[in-house]
Amino acid sequence: MTFTNKAAKEMKERVALLLFSQAKIQAHISTFHSFGASLLRIFHEDVSLPRDFQIYDTNDQQALVTQAVEGISAQEAKAIVRKISFLKDRGITHFSNDPLMNDLHLSAQTYQKYEELKKNTGNVDFGDLLLLPYLLLKKNKQALQMVQKRWIHCLVDEYQDTNSIQFLFLELLYKHNPHFTVVGDDDQSIYKFRGAIVDNILSFSSHFPGSRIIRLEENYRSSKQILDLAKDVVSHNTKRHSKDVFSSTNEGETPHVIQFDYELAEQKYVVELARKANEKNKSLGIFFRINSLSRGYEEALVQAGIPYELVGAVSFYEREEIKDAIALLRLYKNKHDIISFRRIVNKPRRSIGAKTIASITQEMAKGRNWEEVKNILWQHIPAAAQKGLDFFSSCMSHNSLEKEPTVGACLAQLFRSVGLWEHYTEEDKASNSERRKNVEELVSFASGFSNENKAWQGFFEQISLVEGRLRNVASKIQLMSLHRSKGLEFDMVLICGIEEGILPMGRDFEDIDIEEERRLFYVGVTRAKEFLALSYCKKRQKYGFLRQTFPSSFLLELKQELVNMSFYEYTSEERLLQKHSHDEGQGYYPVHKKNDYHNNYHSEGNSNEHPVYESKWMEGDEVEHKSYGSGKILQVRNTNKHCIIKVVFTDGREAMFLPQYSSAIQKKAKHNEG
Repeated sequence: MTFTNKAAKEMKERVALLLFSQAKIQAHISTFHSFGASLLRIFHEDVSLPRDFQIYDTNDQQALVTQAVEGISAQEAKAIVRKISFLKDRGITHFSNDPLMNDLHLSAQTYQKYEELKKNTGNVDFGDLLLLPYLLLKKNKQALQMVQKRWIHCLVDEYQDTNSIQFLFLELLYKHNPHFTVVGDDDQSIYKFRGAIVDNILSFSSHFPGSRIIRLEENYRSSKQILDLAKDVVSHNTKRHSKDVFSSTNEGETPHVIQFDYELAEQKYVVELARKANEKNKSLGIFFRINSLSRGYEEALVQAGIPYELVGAVSFYEREEIKDAIALLRLYKNKHDIISFRRIVNKPRRSIGAKTIASITQEMAKGRNWEEVKNILWQHIPAAAQKGLDFFSSCMSHNSLEKEPTVGACLAQLFRSVGLWEHYTEEDKASNSERRKNVEELVSFASGFSNENKAWQGFFEQISLVEGRLRNVASKIQLMSLHRSKGLEFDMVLICGIEEGILPMGRDFEDIDIEEERRLFYVGVTRAKEFLALSYCKKRQKYGFLRQTFPSSFLLELKQELVNMSFYEYTSEERLLQKHSHDEGQGYYPVHKKNDYHNNYHSEGNSNEHPVYESKWMEGDEVEHKSYGSGKILQVRNTNKHCIIKVVFTDGREAMFLPQYSSAIQKKAKHNEG
C-alpha cells in the first residue's frame, strides 16, 4: 500500500520486471484508498452499498452539503466538506458525538444529514473508502479473518505519512502478524496539514510488539557536504529516530548561505544561477515555503528569457485570485472593459444574475461603459441586482481611491471594499490555501507604481508582458514549493526566503509546528545532489511596505563550518551580477564572499560553538521601538543560538523580533531597582 497512483504504478512495473511476466504478479499493489474501495466492493452487501457504487468528488460533496444546510454559500459548503473529511481521516463517524466536532464548529446534525443524503444515493465519498472498511472489519470478525488470510504479507510505503484512520486500519489487520513491514523516514514527515501523524512511525514498536527496526542509512543522492548539513539541520528535532546517514558519493562543494539586502537582489541571483545551470547542463530546483514568493522568481526568469517549469502550481498571474485582482484594476481604469466586468461584478455573489450581466454586456458591446448601461437598463433590473450593482458601483468609484499614493494601495482598498478580501480569507480557512498571501504579494508589487496614469500604463504593460509568456515548459529549471520537492532530486538546489515567519512559517508561536517545519527544511536540503544554496533577505516587501526580516532560526542553528556565508550588498544590478574573485571552475555561480560569518550572522560576542541566550528579554518587560513606540513583551522563545520575542504595542499592533539583530528595539530601563 502506498499513497499515490503514480507510486503504485511504478511498483507494479518494477515487480513485473523482476518476475519477467505481468501474469506472475500475485500481489495487490495500490493506494490505501484503492485497497479500501476493493474491500467495499467485496463486502458491499455488509455495508449496504450496491457493488457498482460511485465515489463522490469534492464538488459532489459540496452539492450534498448545500442540500443538508439550506441557504449556505459555496465557501461555507466547502468548509463543511473539509471538516467532514478531517473527521473521517481521524476515524470519527457522524454518530460518535466526538468533542472534536465542537472544536471544528461542526454540528452533529449537519454531519448526520449529509450522511443520510449520501446513503440515499448509494454512493460514497473519498473518506469512506477507509472509514467504512475499518468499521466493517472491526465489527465483522469473519470478514476480518477472511482479509487477514487473503493478504498474509503487507508492505506499506511512506509510512511516516499515514493518518489516524490508516493507522487504525493497519493495526486492526496486522497487529499480531509477523509479516507486516513498513518503510518510512520520520525525518520526512511533512504532511501534518493533510492529517499525517509522525507518531505513527515513532511509536511503531510499541503498537506492533516484537517488531524489528532496520536502518537504511546510506544516501545515494547527495554529496557528503550536503548530507552533513542535512544531518545538522534535523539533529535539532527531539521527536525522531536516531540514525547515522552517510554518503558514498565524492566530496563536493560546501553549501552556501547567502544574505541579500532586498528581494530584488535575490530574484536577480535566481536568474544568474539559472544561467549557470543551463551553461553546465545541470538540473536546478528553486524551492520556496510559500507559493506567493514564486511571482518574483517567475517574473525575473521571464524577463531574462530563461525557460522554466512551475511544478504543481498555477503560474502566479494565472491564479484565480490574481485574475480577480487584475480584473478589478482594469475595470477601475476602464469602465468599457467587458471581460473584466463579466468576471468581477458578481464576485463574491451580490445577487447579480447571469441574465442581468448578459443584458449589460450586450449594451456595453455597443460602446457604452457599464455605469451608463446600468442607468439605461435600471427599470428592467431586478431589485436584488439593483442593490448589488449600487454597492459595486460605490466601491469602484469611491473618492478616496484617487487620493491613494500607489496602484497597490488602490488594489488593497478595492479588494477589501468589494468583499474579495474576506471571500479569500474564508477560502484559505476552508482549503488550507494561500490566496490571501498571493494577493498581498501582488499589492506589494503594484505598490512600486504611483497612482498616475503613466504609471498605471506601465503596470498593465508589465503584467501583460509576463502574462503572455508564463507557460510551463519542459525545462531543467524547476520552481516549486518545498512540499512539492519531496521525492525529487536535482543537481543544484536553491531554497529561497529562509526567514523567520516564512520558514518556519507562522504568524504566532502557537501556529508553528517547529519540528515539522524543520523536517520540511531537511527535505528541501536533501533534494540536492551536487550544489546547495540557502538564501534570505534583510528586507522584503509585504502588502506594499518594505519590512525588516530576520534570518530563520533554522539558519542560525547551523554549524558555521558546514557552510560558506556570502553577503550581497545591493547597490546596483551591475554590482550584483559582477563576478568577484572566485574560481568559476569550482562553483556554479559568482559570489561576494566574506569570511566574517560570525560577526555578520551570529550575535556579536557569542562563541561559534556555544552562543548564549539573550536572557535579558523576559515576558512582561516593557520595550521601546524606534518606529512602533512603546510595547510589552508577550512571549519569548529561546533557541540554542538566539531568542525571538513577540511584542504588543500600545496601538494594538503585534510583531516578532530577533532583538540581537535589531538596534531599533530596546528594553525600557526600570527605575528604583536598588
